[in-house]
Amino acid sequence: LFIHQNMRNSTQETESYFPIFVDILERLSNKDMFFEYYKRHFSQRLLGDRKILHMDLENNFLSLLKQRMSLPHLFHLEKMYKDVQTSELLISDFASYASQQGVSVVELANTAVLTQGHWPKIYTKQGEIPPALVSTCNAFDEFYKMKHNGRVLSWDMSKGRAEVKVLAAKCSIEVSTPQLCILLRLNQSDTLDVSTLHTDMGFDARTQNMVKTNYEVMTKPHKQKYWNELLHLQGTTLSVNPAFKCKSLGKKPKFLLESAARPSDRKDRKIVEETVTADRNYEMQCTLVRVMKSHKGTSVKISSLISQATTICQARFMPEPQALKRAIEKLIEGEYFARDENDRSAVYYLA
Repeated sequence: LFIHQNMRNSTQETESYFPIFVDILERLSNKDMFFEYYKRHFSQRLLGDRKILHMDLENNFLSLLKQRMSLPHLFHLEKMYKDVQTSELLISDFASYASQQGVSVVELANTAVLTQGHWPKIYTKQGEIPPALVSTCNAFDEFYKMKHNGRVLSWDMSKGRAEVKVLAAKCSIEVSTPQLCILLRLNQSDTLDVSTLHTDMGFDARTQNMVKTNYEVMTKPHKQKYWNELLHLQGTTLSVNPAFKCKSLGKKPKFLLESAARPSDRKDRKIVEETVTADRNYEMQCTLVRVMKSHKGTSVKISSLISQATTICQARFMPEPQALKRAIEKLIEGEYFARDENDRSAVYYLA
């Protein structure tokens, strides 16, 4: 978080902290956990407000990490960085293509094309595309398929931004793109059935937080303490709050998804831990197989195998002996290893 805040609020001293950051990182025993969190914060910076994104600073820190460390996580970070750079050129080419074809499109200045597998997983459904963007998205799909045959695009609007003018309150508010979809529907009808958020608009339990952040713009039909209870009541409807006013003059009120996501921080932390645990299990099994292949034809004591695997894995994380034992048992069940009949405390590799 300290690195994240320094990268976002860049000062002249920020780059001078880089060697200190790396020195601390080199002494961490669980580097994989750090990089999983860092990747999420890195994605927030890359996909956030471009006005406060310092690409040169991000590149300098990545370069220093690659000089001082050799970890597979750095490959993913570098790919994320290149995706954003490539996206800027791609959007520029699309604007030229649309102009040549005479196609009327909306400017996609902050759109990014991400490579699946390198970025943190997206846990939201695709949801509804705002009507004003449908033709532009379709045109971009055709343009992208012309440049990259065989690739498929899946639009994620959850991290988008929009400015909405509230005519009654004579002000503008900044909302996320899914929130915009909700407000546009309320622009067509006085009320909105919450069930449509889960069916027509494709929102799930994780994205229902976006409704909570509109609580000043919309009114609740009941006085339940928690929005979770309200959103699951049969026949619940939402309507525009006629008494809504902008409390702060000169500043745009923000009702963004991130401000409503704080209660789910614990849930997100659990997801990170589960992801890291799954990656560690895979890494331990691969390491054990590589060690046994180097001893092909001879049996190896399980204690010696655990010791050798620990030495290799500790460059990324410190594996627990019990976790390595469970990994060995799984490899035996999968018929990669077999116990030595003359020495049950030893195993050998099955070709």
